[in-house]
Amino acid sequence: MEQSKAKLIKHVEEALELSGMRHFIHKESFDLLSYPDSESETYADMDIFEDTIQEITKHAESYVEVEPISSREAYIIMEDFTDIVHNISKQSALMRALNRPNPFRQFRYALEDIELLDEWYDYKNNAYKNLAVRWVEMFLEKEEINI
Repeated sequence: MEQSKAKLIKHVEEALELSGMRHFIHKESFDLLSYPDSESETYADMDIFEDTIQEITKHAESYVEVEPISSREAYIIMEDFTDIVHNISKQSALMRALNRPNPFRQFRYALEDIELLDEWYDYKNNAYKNLAVRWVEMFLEKEEINI
């Protein structure tokens, strides 16, 4: 039972992180199926996803969609990380990065410059896992699934 829940959390975590795709979890097996959203220009050949799209369309009631995290939510996670940095000069560098054009890129550059990249990834991964756990809890409650 816990293995199923862990699988579900892992799949939701993956779905939250990957934008430009639509993600669907099978309500019973907790398998994850994904395909590019219609606005994504990343994949020129949508034919390779045709089977996945047909499966989800044909059995829509068996799947639930997981929305990737929004850029606003991702930005808030970066702000939250900045708030817990205790070194004032490093924190200032991150704040400046967040307030510049292209804040995601600037934040990444700042993290590299101040050597906090590993700490950032640990923090970010934990934040996404927490979001996934909350999503799973709400999903299980709504679907009245006991695992």
